[in-house]
This record gives sequence, C-alpha cells and structure tokens, in this order.
Amino acid sequence: MRLKIREFTLIAGLLAGGLSAFGAAPSTQSEHELRFANGDRLTGILVKETETHLVFQNANIGQITVPKTAAKIVAAASQESNNPPVETLVGIAPINDSKQQTPPPTAKSDGKSPQHPDSDQAAKIAKLVDAPKDKPWSGKVEFGLRQQQGRRDLLTFDLRGSAEKDIGDDSLRATARLLYGEQDGRINNDRYDGNFQWRREMGERTFAQSLTSYFQDDLKDIKRNWEQNLGAGYRLYAKEGHVVNLGAGLTGQYREATRAESGFYALAEIFQDYTYRINKRMTVRQDMQFQYSPDGGTRFLTVKNQPASTLKEATNYKVRLNSMLQGKLTQKLSLNLRFEFEYDNAVSDKSARTDQRITSSLGYAF
Repeated sequence: MRLKIREFTLIAGLLAGGLSAFGAAPSTQSEHELRFANGDRLTGILVKETETHLVFQNANIGQITVPKTAAKIVAAASQESNNPPVETLVGIAPINDSKQQTPPPTAKSDGKSPQHPDSDQAAKIAKLVDAPKDKPWSGKVEFGLRQQQGRRDLLTFDLRGSAEKDIGDDSLRATARLLYGEQDGRINNDRYDGNFQWRREMGERTFAQSLTSYFQDDLKDIKRNWEQNLGAGYRLYAKEGHVVNLGAGLTGQYREATRAESGFYALAEIFQDYTYRINKRMTVRQDMQFQYSPDGGTRFLTVKNQPASTLKEATNYKVRLNSMLQGKLTQKLSLNLRFEFEYDNAVSDKSARTDQRITSSLGYAF
C-alpha cells in the first residue's frame, strides 16, 4: 500500500511540473525592438516591411509607419513575464500600467491619410486669396516758391495737390492748384482751380470718363467757371511703359465774367493724354485738351470798368497743354518740372488770353 501511495505522489508531481512548465512557455508570436536614430526604442510587432517604410505595432501607441532612414529593427526583444519594459518616444510620456495590456488591434491602414478640405471650402479659400485688395488713396503735395529782390521785386508761389485711387475697373483722380505771383507790387498771377476725373474701363482698349472742373482767375476777369465733360476714349498704345489715350466728348460750361457774357455754353471737346515710365524713378506725363463752341460768345467793351458796348461773334474756343517730368528723390520726395500752356479766346483782354509758365516744385507723396 505504501508503495502505491509513493507512486501516486510521484506521478502527481510530474504532472504538476509539466503543467507549470507548459504555462510558462513563451508566446509563439515574438516581439521586435524598433530603434530610432535619436536612441529611442519601441517594442512590438513588425507588421509589414517595404523597401522604404516599416509598419510597426506597439501596444501603447498603436500602429505607426516610419521610414527606414529614421529607424530600424535591431533584434527580437526578450519577453518579461510580469513587468513589460517602459518605452519612451520623443514627445510621448512613458506609460506605466500594471494591468494586463489589451491585445493589439487588427491591422490598420498605413498611417492616417491627410484631411483635405471639401471643394466648397477650397473654392472659398481660393476666392479670398485671389480677391484684389482694396488699395487706399495715394496722393502728392507739391510746393514751389521763387523770390527775388533788388532791381525788381518778384514773388511766385505755387501749391498743388493730387490724389488717385483704383477700384476694380474704375480710376479716380482729383487735382487742385493755387497759383499766385507778384512783380514790383503788382499781382501778375492769381488763379485757383481743381478737377475730379472718373474713368471706367469698358473693354481692353476702350473707356468712358467724366471730368468735373472749376476755376477762377481775377486777371482774366473770370469770377467762376464750371465745366462738366462726358466722353469716351480709346487706348492707342500701351506697351513698354508707354500709354497713349485719345478721346472726345461734350462739355457743358457755366461762366461768370466781368467783361464777357455770363451763362451756359455747350462745347465739343477732344482730349489726349500720354504717360511714359522711363524707369522706377523717372516718369513723363502729358495731356492736351481742345474745346470749341459753335455759338460765338459776346465780349463787352468797358469804360472805367463799366460795360459800354458789346462785340458779337467772339469765337468761343480754348486750348490747354500740360507736360510734366517727375523724378523721385526718395520713396516720398520727388522733384517736378512742368510746362503749362493755355489759350482762352473768350477772354476779353488779349494780353490775358494766353497763360504760359514753366515751374519746378518739390513734392511729397502720401
């Protein structure tokens, strides 16, 4: 009986040892070690290997895809029964979890594909990028002064201002002048004028324009003169910095004068302008205007500044020619040289019909 008990005890011990040895056997699926170029390491399963990338499955961070130039498989990592190794990756804190790790998920796609905006969102973004920005007004103030004392006392003073802006197909431009001069105590120039031009592009070479102008000139006995022009033009040439425009229109004129008949007049008009940008610093501008009215005006003969009689059939026409050479000294400062000519046949005083000057001024852009 004792022999049988010993045999039974021996057989039970052998069975228990075999079961414990079987339970401690390592898993058939071996783990690998992924080592990065900066020294970081990960343990897990190599899911896939291509010519350029490694697909690696880690229990903590899941499946990742890394290029072979950034990491490599070093060797099979040994399994530890109780405490799995603590792994670190740049930007990811170590994870210590005493609980049993859940089995890795099934195979996933190679990395997350980038999210692209839908077509409507992409169109909105492109529209915002391509939309022209609203440009602010740009302008310039010019100042010219000449003073002479001695055999003759001379003083001339010029103040000019201009501002312009482009809004899509519309171009806006406003100018103003104050011209004053004295010689030996006598006023030889006293004129104030301003105009506003609106020009709209109708086609590749055609445009329409509106020009509103006002001036007063005491030496010509013109108290005030309003003009409104409506016209259209054609761009004859636009290449290599040259722009030449030619157009025609109708002008309505209202004039108040001392020695000429005041009232409304209709005039036909031809205009031309030319711009040449020599380089980034030098620019040439020129414009010409011719106005003619088929209805002759009436001039007054005066005696002691009082109207005495009238002269009928005074032809009403006017010619204006302006040219300018601008040279930029800095981004803000410029030196301007101008030639200006005007002939108004409706003015009663023959000596005052012609107005011609050459001026230089210093300009400041804003």
